[in-house]
Amino acid sequence: MKTRKILQCVFVALLSISFLFAGNVNAQDEKYGDLERPANVGDSDFDNFKNSSFDVYYNVGKLDVNLKKVETNLISYKENPDNIDFASLRADIKSLNEINAAIPKLQSEVTSLKGKSESMVKGAKDFKPKLKAPKAIKNTNQSVTALDKANDRMKTLVEDQKAALMTAKELLGEEEEE
Repeated sequence: MKTRKILQCVFVALLSISFLFAGNVNAQDEKYGDLERPANVGDSDFDNFKNSSFDVYYNVGKLDVNLKKVETNLISYKENPDNIDFASLRADIKSLNEINAAIPKLQSEVTSLKGKSESMVKGAKDFKPKLKAPKAIKNTNQSVTALDKANDRMKTLVEDQKAALMTAKELLGEEEEE
């Protein structure tokens, strides 16, 4: 009987710890910049708009993180050209091309969502039930902010990606000269 009680306590403790770790992993997966995805308000139109806006924001964040990794690699290659790992450089070029391919799709999503944003803001003010209207307004405003930040970051991503790709191709050209 005592063993059963101990096993139950151990099981509950392990289950609690696993939930803590699972919660932290999810929070880290969707963390970029200073915005966090707000909770749903319970209306599919508002929740879909919010989720789509934050999906774009986080996807731009992932591209940003990937570009920073590539830029770090390129800096180290330029500092020490004798030790360039050309397989890694080719992988960096592939990542840069993937970033380049992803940006137009994200830009069209931003344009589409920005087109909806005005009607969503107006609709949030008339949200029913009235008690949820402040939350709907706040979520919609945060979604518009996420779209604006994603759009601003994409503009610099395009420029940075082009510069990084040019540098990578120059470094790859050194392999062909050897």
